[in-house]
Amino acid sequence: MASYNALSTTDTETAPPDVTTSPEQLGDELNALPAPPILDRLERFLASTGSGLEVGSSLEAVLREVDAQLAALGAKEAELEARVQARLSALRERLMQWSLQQEMQAMLTSFSFFSVDAALVRSVQFWKWSLNFLARCFADMNERRAFVDGLVAKSLTTLDHIAQTHPDIDFHYRQCGSIVLFFDEAQMARELQHVVPERDQVLTRAETLLLEPSLEHVQFIGAIRHTKDRVGNCREYVAGLARHAAQLGVEFRLSTNATDLRVDNGRVAAVELMDADGVADSLPCDYAVLACGPDSLAPLRSSGWSWLPILPVRGYSITGAARPELDCTPREYVLLDQPLHVIAVRFGDRIRFASHAELTTALEPDEEKLDDLERIARTFFPRAFADGADIEAWMGRRPMTSDSMPILGVGHLPNLILHTGHGADGWRWSHACAELTTALLLGETPDLPLDQLSLERFPFL
Repeated sequence: MASYNALSTTDTETAPPDVTTSPEQLGDELNALPAPPILDRLERFLASTGSGLEVGSSLEAVLREVDAQLAALGAKEAELEARVQARLSALRERLMQWSLQQEMQAMLTSFSFFSVDAALVRSVQFWKWSLNFLARCFADMNERRAFVDGLVAKSLTTLDHIAQTHPDIDFHYRQCGSIVLFFDEAQMARELQHVVPERDQVLTRAETLLLEPSLEHVQFIGAIRHTKDRVGNCREYVAGLARHAAQLGVEFRLSTNATDLRVDNGRVAAVELMDADGVADSLPCDYAVLACGPDSLAPLRSSGWSWLPILPVRGYSITGAARPELDCTPREYVLLDQPLHVIAVRFGDRIRFASHAELTTALEPDEEKLDDLERIARTFFPRAFADGADIEAWMGRRPMTSDSMPILGVGHLPNLILHTGHGADGWRWSHACAELTTALLLGETPDLPLDQLSLERFPFL
């Protein structure tokens, strides 16, 4: 009964027919059954066996045999279907990988990391900046590299101390490696000349994937890992510092421009201000520290300066919620080297991608560059963003000097301290620069030589 009910399509309890004596009688009894699937299964059974039914068998026994034979056939069909599906999946995966590689290759050949505004190229400002760039290319690079290493080490020591002594400033700070991926053998060979064994590791593709499984879709040839680097969220860090400074009595005037310096007896007497509503104010001072980024020249014009070797180089980033799986996003700071220059770094439950160096005086962001960055992020890291994640886009104007190093020192007035032009790597050496600036304000001798940061290092002013 149970076997028969399993084949029925109605809830009617029907007893199986009696023993058949001939195929004709069997057919009549089958036609009398209320379940059409019976006929279908029996027809499939007959077609598969190629023989008739054994006369004298009971219909119940025949149906049991039908079920058994069909179950065996179904298992074979399921196995065959599984094998076919597995092969189709493998072929589909290979096709997707090939398509992804083609798309990546197209991006590597078409993506433009560095761009210059045509209007800016026609300006005297740009060509003076470029001449200083060429002049600084002939400087002693080993001496400069040694100075930068000392400056960064000093800065990181201070940053580590602040992170340890101010746990309330949560900016996802951690010491981890930074991995630079290479797509070109010649470029990697050039970078290998600057590897320092005490802090750097040269990795094959396979070794890199062991550290960063999320890079499996990226077709790179090798990598260099800098083991002593740190990462943190600069915006959250600065907001935390501002809270502490406000508690110490520091006043912040946001949405306010420093428009001019008032000079009396050869010294800065006050800084002239203008807020967003056009209301002017004057802030008396004993010392003034010039830290106005790309607009650092604005307050200096009336006091005799018409140019600084600083141009705004805009960078772009996108940030969004990351997938929780660790193999979907980089665990460390990852840089996709030339020609992309795209960085990927995770802050807690969020992932950020950044790129572009756009030399322009324009203020509105270029939406096409943001679209390019998101397309690269989703191509090279297809599982990085959580499903439905809102993408936060950002564009920033970075004050870039002709040699990418900041300008720090006493200006053309004895109580004016220049502290500007930190460029794209400003956070790397910002704490050391702040300590050097403090020494100048206190009349002390800085513990690092300032010739690599002096404005006089540029021959064309």
